[in-house]
Amino acid sequence: MNQPPSRWETIESKVSASYPVFRIVERRCRHPKKGIEAQIYTADGFDWALAVARTPEGKFLFVNQYRFGIDNFSWEFPAGCLEPGEDPVVGAERELREETGYTAKAPVLIGTCHPNPALQNNTCHIVYFEDAYPAEGGHNWDEMEEMELRLLEMDEIEAMISEGQAHHAILFAALYYYNRHKKAPETDVSEAERD
Repeated sequence: MNQPPSRWETIESKVSASYPVFRIVERRCRHPKKGIEAQIYTADGFDWALAVARTPEGKFLFVNQYRFGIDNFSWEFPAGCLEPGEDPVVGAERELREETGYTAKAPVLIGTCHPNPALQNNTCHIVYFEDAYPAEGGHNWDEMEEMELRLLEMDEIEAMISEGQAHHAILFAALYYYNRHKKAPETDVSEAERD
């Protein structure tokens, strides 16, 4: 019968490099049963907030932007880094407004996930916005942002995924939480799950 895996022990840890959006942490780790040791490198970064925003007409706000990691464009839901200690709902609302110029009343945290637990320690918080509408003043991009905004039906987003036009992994997690939320709203993430 399979046994649960062991938690590796950290023998020593240090920051080997630091950048504006993350730092590289170098850890010497030991397996508690096998006794083997390994040098592990992880990215210690900001948590993220993502906004799944739906208009009264049933359209979703979808943005296209250049992504340096893939040196190409990426269609996705509006999202960005949280400030240290920032409430995820507040951060998602800020990102939605900055990137699209839209806002909404009564946003709801519908899920959280770890984007890449093999290498990153951060959490992505997914927030749903019902009845999103244009706010005064429009978007507020920072100097490195430039986005194309589309208002799309869900089946249009699913078609873009099927055709390989939308491929951001966090988009798939957001769709899972959105679909779960729409089927059973009472299963929203509780305060205990957020901690």
